[in-house]
Amino acid sequence: MIGRRHESRRWPNGTGRAVQMLDAGISVDRVCRRTGLRKPFVAALRHRVLLRAECNLVRLLDDRRGAAAIEYGLIVALIAVAIVTVLGGVGTSLSGAFNCVAGSL
Repeated sequence: MIGRRHESRRWPNGTGRAVQMLDAGISVDRVCRRTGLRKPFVAALRHRVLLRAECNLVRLLDDRRGAAAIEYGLIVALIAVAIVTVLGGVGTSLSGAFNCVAGSL
């Protein structure tokens, strides 16, 4: 019985199309004319669509999963800059050492 609690609920024909039209921003009156559904039902669907969109927006704004990845990326970039700077100085002194050895040969 688990998972079958909504099985007895029947949605009127055209409900899916009405939801798609409401998602696209079409007015309630126009949706009623095109689908043949009654206005109170379509208005309730519109309210549900708007609540779903609001919940999705709040969930997107509260999502912090990408923040840690961005922070780690910034840390790696700073370490890379430090390595390049240090190796540039080491390369210059190493080049001077090789020139000294080459000059003494």
